[in-house]
Amino acid sequence: MTDEVDKIIILSKHYPELVLAMIMSGIDKDKIIVAKDEEDILNYVDFSVEETIFITYDIFKENIAQANRIANKIKEKVRG
Repeated sequence: MTDEVDKIIILSKHYPELVLAMIMSGIDKDKIIVAKDEEDILNYVDFSVEETIFITYDIFKENIAQANRIANKIKEKVRG
């Protein structure tokens, strides 16, 4: 999976554990980015190139809504 993914963006209060687990499983640490909030994620998406990005977040009810907001913001940016 990680060979096909250009960036892994983490938005989670559990980011230290996630980063450690990813590095220990062999994921290149240079692909891992920790975002501080929803808006920060957009700073790490390069809309001028085609890239594969995996965004991980917590799985609580409020985080599902957050994921949908992030997806919509990315769609809006792509569509212009």
